[in-house]
Amino acid sequence: SVGRVAPDDLMVFADGHDVLLQRPLAELVAAYERWPGSPFLISGEKNCWPWPHSHESHGKWDPGMAVPPNATFQVHKWLQLSAIEFCRAIPEKGPYRYPNIGLSMGPVSRVLEVLRRNNRIVLDEDVNDQGAMWLVILRHAVELNIEIDQRAEVFLNMLQYEAGELEREPCAEDYFAPRPGAAPAAGAEGGGYTLTGHQEYCRPGADLTTEAACAAAAAGLGLAWAGAFVGPGDHRHCLHADDA
Repeated sequence: SVGRVAPDDLMVFADGHDVLLQRPLAELVAAYERWPGSPFLISGEKNCWPWPHSHESHGKWDPGMAVPPNATFQVHKWLQLSAIEFCRAIPEKGPYRYPNIGLSMGPVSRVLEVLRRNNRIVLDEDVNDQGAMWLVILRHAVELNIEIDQRAEVFLNMLQYEAGELEREPCAEDYFAPRPGAAPAAGAEGGGYTLTGHQEYCRPGADLTTEAACAAAAAGLGLAWAGAFVGPGDHRHCLHADDA
């Protein structure tokens, strides 16, 4: 869309059949903008794929032989890795250590450049798109400011999800139903909105800091949205006045 999309506009690149966008766009952008430098941010997962596993920390799902274990890849002029070494190559900074190509976000120009290099590797080096993305990260992470969302701050990969990891169990019949309760503050928790106790603020990092996000929380909780308020006794950020 030349002339319609600016190089520094934000874009989300996602798989089309297994991705659920369940939060307001304003919150997605706000979560992304907490990352400095407008990176190419790629989702993380717990499973090291497509590389062969050599340790339990590499994940529970190993389809085997996606890449032959004796295959080698040139990372740069002075470094060559065998397939079995890739799972140890990325430092662990959170539970979702390994890159997953199914979701990414960043400025249009950066996303397109990452994908261009990824596609070139797929064509030239006999590896699938996920494996190619690993090579893009290892070769160009500094140049292209590539980050992996290892703490699921923006994206959450559900492969190897275990019951109890989220506050609300996903895919339950009432997952999208408003939660009962009455309280002054609305916060974002585990993929759904919750109300805190009376005179209780949200936990650190869960505040809704924009009018759009607060209005979306009201709709998600089945509450009436009144509007923005600034005045004496103002509550921090998003609030529910239980005084009807």
